[in-house]
Amino acid sequence: MFAASLACTVALRGDDHLDVAASYNNIAIIYRKQGKYEEALEVYTKSLDITTRIYGGDNHPDVATSYSNIGAAYRKKGDLEIALVQHQKALEIRTRVFGSDHLDVAKTRENMAIIYDQQGHYDQALEIRNDVNTRKML
Repeated sequence: MFAASLACTVALRGDDHLDVAASYNNIAIIYRKQGKYEEALEVYTKSLDITTRIYGGDNHPDVATSYSNIGAAYRKKGDLEIALVQHQKALEIRTRVFGSDHLDVAKTRENMAIIYDQQGHYDQALEIRNDVNTRKML
């Protein structure tokens, strides 16, 4: 179904359009949920490439979302170091765009805490979670 939607969107909008990037993202989500992490990463990367090109770099929340989705796929795949790098990229963009007290920044930091926890870096995970919880109280 998503493949047919993607084909129609490309036919209507061309290869470099945010609707095409969104279609790729939706397909990647399905792959990730099916445990097809390599396929998901390949398609997430296509979405990221389009989004980055359209926005002219990495100063947009949609680019951060792409990095976060790639990080989630790597985490599910078990590549925790690469997942952390992707979430760090998302964090840098979201902090720059929204400021450090935004909910999307907190969610990204929580994703990083989950990875630190999985790596056995409990002190780092706890530090992030405490900071996120403190900011939620402000």
